[in-house]
Amino acid sequence: MANQSEENKMQIYVKTLKGTSQAFGISNDETVDTLMNKVEEQLGIKKKEQRLIFGGKNLISGKKMTDYRIKHGSTIHLVFRNIGGMSQIFVKTLQGKSKAFDITNDETVDTFMNKVEQEFGIQKDQQRLLFGGKNLISGKKLTDYRIKHGSTIHLVFRQLGGN
Repeated sequence: MANQSEENKMQIYVKTLKGTSQAFGISNDETVDTLMNKVEEQLGIKKKEQRLIFGGKNLISGKKMTDYRIKHGSTIHLVFRNIGGMSQIFVKTLQGKSKAFDITNDETVDTFMNKVEQEFGIQKDQQRLLFGGKNLISGKKLTDYRIKHGSTIHLVFRQLGGN
């Protein structure tokens, strides 16, 4: 006969903002801390840098999986906490595709455009980045536009030449 914890064992998924998912075996009576330890072991992301979200709610250390109605097959989202001068912002395309980017607090528009070029394959001279209705201008810092952790920048293709 199986013991209690084997009967409560389930497989859940942790999905990063980059879209990758990792399966984890966990019991429904285990705590969020246990899952965070497993994430640290398997993905190399320190507990203090993790923010786990399920059903739009932050998972709180010490609470059990059952407290959040997490079941076999559930997907929990992993977001990085803002620590040590790093932030995570998002870029959204006109097609509705969204990507997360890690930035420093003193990141320039130029440096950020290089990251966008690497991720989306769109050359800097073809990028038009918008935040709060304003074009982001080369030579300025992202903080000049009050871009902070969690902000979303919109990426529009700039028309070159013209007929």
